Amino acid sequence: MHSSDGTRGSRGEKLRICPSCRMEISIFATKCRFCGDEVGRPKDESRQLSIEQLGGEVEPTDYAPGSHVLGALEAFRNEVEESSVVRPAKKSGIFRRKKSEPSAGGTVFNTSAVEDFEQKTDSLDSFGDVPFSSPLSSSRAGGSGAASPSWIKKVGFGAGIVCAVIILYFGSIKAAAKIKDMFWPQENVVVEAIQNNALGILNRGEVLAALQEAVIVHRKQASRENLRIRQIVTAKIAEQVVALIEADDWSVEKIGTASALAEKAYQICPIPQLEALKDEAFDENIAYRVILKEINTEKGTATFTINQAIGPSRDVVKKKEQAFYKARFEITDLESDYVKAEDTMRMGHHGLPRIVTFPLGRPPR
Repeated sequence: MHSSDGTRGSRGEKLRICPSCRMEISIFATKCRFCGDEVGRPKDESRQLSIEQLGGEVEPTDYAPGSHVLGALEAFRNEVEESSVVRPAKKSGIFRRKKSEPSAGGTVFNTSAVEDFEQKTDSLDSFGDVPFSSPLSSSRAGGSGAASPSWIKKVGFGAGIVCAVIILYFGSIKAAAKIKDMFWPQENVVVEAIQNNALGILNRGEVLAALQEAVIVHRKQASRENLRIRQIVTAKIAEQVVALIEADDWSVEKIGTASALAEKAYQICPIPQLEALKDEAFDENIAYRVILKEINTEKGTATFTINQAIGPSRDVVKKKEQAFYKARFEITDLESDYVKAEDTMRMGHHGLPRIVTFPLGRPPR
């Protein structure tokens, strides 16, 4: 009936001691029902006072747990007995965590039952100064930090497997190589050089066939000598293309031949040097395919049809001393049936710009 809060009546109401007659009265009473003295309401109704603080004598008594405490202990015991039955665990994968693990004695404790028991036993603090704690609280508190996070274990296990696989892979390759050298020793194999006939073919004047031979041999045997031979053939082709384009006795047919030679050479050996040569020859061929379409002597204009590399052709109208096709051809003379222009990009043997004649309706000459 006594507690650290004071005393309680038969109806569970909190009581206090009358300062005059020392009898138990309600903490809310303002007048003692025994002696009739005014006692006044307590200043702090929620304050918890013991009998000793109220001036009464504390008699040592032996604590006898109530029915609700015994019921809680009985419920806890039943739950522990039920959870002590070890059920077969489901099979789990490498990285799957097990649902529960038995303790050293083989007993699996239900943590919910422990928490329920501790909640019920916490109410024992209100019954005097008798200390009481859960028999499992200290052991559980001591082992709370023992378990490491599961992801650390998973990462460590996975890293170990990867390292093991790498070591086994490279170790097996090295071991296989050693075993092979031990039982089947290889003798020094002399690679016989492949004969390169590209220079002989080039001397016969067949530049494309020589380039084909040089490329094939260099692919089979990429030596410095074969690379040098291929470079010699490539330089000879570039020399022939430039000679056809810059010849003093040039013609539209020669420029077209130069463009076709550079195109075929690049198809055989697609290297940057031949690609640049192909593009230059192609642009030269397009420039000399300009056709004089019409001449207007009264206005002093000439209409040229320019073939585009991509897309349809287009017409441009120019007067004397004006330039056309990328400002390359500058008109110097305009007659009734032809137009003369200077090619500012090509020089003749005398060091002056090449003179190009554009007949009406025909290729230049």
